[in-house]
Amino acid sequence: MTVQPKLIIHGGAGSSLQGKGGLMAVRESLHKIVAVVYAFLENGGSAVEAVILGAQLLEDDPRFNAGTGSVLQSDGQIRMSASLMDGTAQKFSGVINVARIQHPIQVAQALQTETDRVLSDFGAAEMVRELQMPIHNPLTDLRLSEWMEERKGNFSSSMAGVVAEEEMASARRGTIGVVALDQNGKVAAATSTGGKGLERIGRVSDSAMPAGNYATSVAGVSCTGIGEDIIDECLAAKL
Repeated sequence: MTVQPKLIIHGGAGSSLQGKGGLMAVRESLHKIVAVVYAFLENGGSAVEAVILGAQLLEDDPRFNAGTGSVLQSDGQIRMSASLMDGTAQKFSGVINVARIQHPIQVAQALQTETDRVLSDFGAAEMVRELQMPIHNPLTDLRLSEWMEERKGNFSSSMAGVVAEEEMASARRGTIGVVALDQNGKVAAATSTGGKGLERIGRVSDSAMPAGNYATSVAGVSCTGIGEDIIDECLAAKL
């Protein structure tokens, strides 16, 4: 029996939308992506393929803190994390603190078929080389200027833009996510992030854990917000 597809996407939490261009600009970006991914589902695309497609499109939009447009860590480097869960197969895969690529979700996708399905740092870099993924610089002028402003204050903030409502600071934190139900009734979830910004080197995001991204045969969850709080609750899996 054919099921009517369902799709949910998000562009991340944040204290304000001003730094992302305002509410209408963010809505327009999200609506365009929804249109593309939902059409894919209506044409018979699988839930797993749909969430990967949606995550890639969100990673390409510099308004969002994932892929191109990711925030900088305390040392001025960009390290990204992403995960994918196939609810039907009950398979979770993820990549932690990967750098210099366009689509972290593609690494998580490739790990679905591996014995070791979550890789970080050097292991993630080696996987990128094996996949022959082209080098990509995800840095944007806005993210660099944000980091430079924080440096003036000797990085006194524990996270980029959590409290501040100024135009630049307000857009820094966040995560992107996609949950889909396909025509065959299968569910999948994908989540990708540039982190919280200014974090200690090696910090692991909830986005690369079942705490922040989880799916079963009947439901899928992609979280955004303060990663440590989400991890404490093991939120996605609990929901």
